[in-house]
Amino acid sequence: MDVDTAAVQDFANFNLDFTNLKEECVENPEEPRFGLEVEESEIQALIESQENKNTKKNTQWALNIFESWLRERNAQGQGQELIIPEIQTMDAVQLNFYLGRFIMRVRRKDGKEYPAKTLFYISCGILRYLRDHGTHDKILLDAGDPRFADFRKILHSKIKDALSRGVGGKRKQADPILSEDETTIWERGVFGMNNAETFQNTVFFYCCKFFGPRGHDEHHSLECNQFLLGEDNRGKYIEFTGRSTKTFKGGLAHKELHNKQIRHYCQPGKLNYVTTSSGKASLH
Repeated sequence: MDVDTAAVQDFANFNLDFTNLKEECVENPEEPRFGLEVEESEIQALIESQENKNTKKNTQWALNIFESWLRERNAQGQGQELIIPEIQTMDAVQLNFYLGRFIMRVRRKDGKEYPAKTLFYISCGILRYLRDHGTHDKILLDAGDPRFADFRKILHSKIKDALSRGVGGKRKQADPILSEDETTIWERGVFGMNNAETFQNTVFFYCCKFFGPRGHDEHHSLECNQFLLGEDNRGKYIEFTGRSTKTFKGGLAHKELHNKQIRHYCQPGKLNYVTTSSGKASLH
């Protein structure tokens, strides 16, 4: 490397010599188009990485409830010949019979009844568990499978009965934030751009308000390249392109769906127009 340090020179002169370059650095053998043979561990890692954590948690929760019922029933039946088998070993007749009895008597830890929706979610969790462990021929909730007709009738009746008696009928939901509330939040310094905390609160709130990300994981994974600032014949805009969400995971079940795409136009003194991927526009 030759460096000319003369005062009249604005830049140094670099002479690169390739004579001592290692041979392995020059050669770049072409790798196979499809890479190496896939390992079973690689396949399993990919599948597990795309499984929803909450879904796995709810599946295990449903199974734990059933196993608690099973242990209690087996403890009550000690000394008798009839012992309820583990769910993985049950055939269709046993599943239909025991799941129906389970739904009839399932309760929370405090002894109170589960709401109607929860009974359905528990049934779905048990079905997911069976599928995850290789049982694909016992679709408990399929109306076309007569083997589980009794179980479905019991579940249907329990749900109707719970709803008619108002069990768990009150739904929890957050109160809406009115424009007056929003002004108060600004005035009290919860929102602002003076420090990191208030700025983060502001960004979080307006991301929720304008683009509707769901769940903490979607907020946490937001990236700058999901936001686009642009301008067209209608004016300046900010466009948001969503990715996988709580209700849109992609895959075979969602192959006809598209990522959420929302565009807000900036029109001072007027209401903003919002357009979505469906092509519809609404005032916001």
